[in-house]
Amino acid sequence: MGFHNEEFPLVVGYGTTGGFGWKTSIIEMDSGQDQRVGRRSIFRKEFDARTGIRTLADFSLVRHFAASRRGSLHSFKVKDYADFTTGLNDVGTPTNLDVVLGTGNASNKDFQLRKRYGGVTYGVYWNITKPVSGTTAVALDGVAKTLGTDYTLNLLTGIVSFVTAPANGVAVTAGCEFRVPVFFGPEVDELLSISLEDVDVGDLPSVPMIEDMGTATIDDEFDYGGAASVALTVTTTMDLLSRMLTVTNSTGNMKMPVVTALPYGGPYLTVKNSSGATLTIVDSNSVTIGTILNGVTKQLWLALSAGSPAWLLV
Repeated sequence: MGFHNEEFPLVVGYGTTGGFGWKTSIIEMDSGQDQRVGRRSIFRKEFDARTGIRTLADFSLVRHFAASRRGSLHSFKVKDYADFTTGLNDVGTPTNLDVVLGTGNASNKDFQLRKRYGGVTYGVYWNITKPVSGTTAVALDGVAKTLGTDYTLNLLTGIVSFVTAPANGVAVTAGCEFRVPVFFGPEVDELLSISLEDVDVGDLPSVPMIEDMGTATIDDEFDYGGAASVALTVTTTMDLLSRMLTVTNSTGNMKMPVVTALPYGGPYLTVKNSSGATLTIVDSNSVTIGTILNGVTKQLWLALSAGSPAWLLV
């Protein structure tokens, strides 16, 4: 599996429907109250090209494109005509003041392009990994910067890399047009067919395209919710039925594995501290993730933090 730097045919894409959705589990309690669990840290964009296919020529174009992607195996780019820029109303011309990418600290040179949905207080950020060449505008404290002189741009990751790290406290802002990395849904992978009723008239099934949020290399029989290669310097017992890791003697920290190739989400581990002391959880670089007080139970999740995977203790 991989990314093909090809764009879904525009003649069909213009009629495509789509949007984004969250993944929230809602459990209704006997009291009438609800328990809601957000299972994603950000929404996922999805599209259906069926409405954009109007003729046999259109269908042929999509069929050849899907064959080149090996069905669902390889991802590609698609333009969302209702949301393709950081500019005004999601379709306006982007400016270098559209979105705050971060704040300089005199050492960090790399900043991820992104788009904010919603207001300052409750807004969410979506990482732009496929900016359109020639549309990106960047500024430092409102002063425009020049591509190739002041910074470079990776069109396959959306990373802006400055020649000189922005000074401490400097606001890094940018705007651009973008495409959404997607792959065909399982319906296309299984069978892409059309039932002809007349010349240029037919019954076409759904042609779903799902945002590619990154891939994880895992075993075919991966039992989601387990942990891998956890280094322990504490005495523990494991309840396999509840997947509860109980710490009974804390003589050091509990170190989690590197996050490379692990899928986001969880919980990976439920940890109960019965050691009589505070338990410190650290990542693979020995950086503290959080602490668990004696007698307290918490869960370890793998979440996105500023666009990068990181362990989260909740």
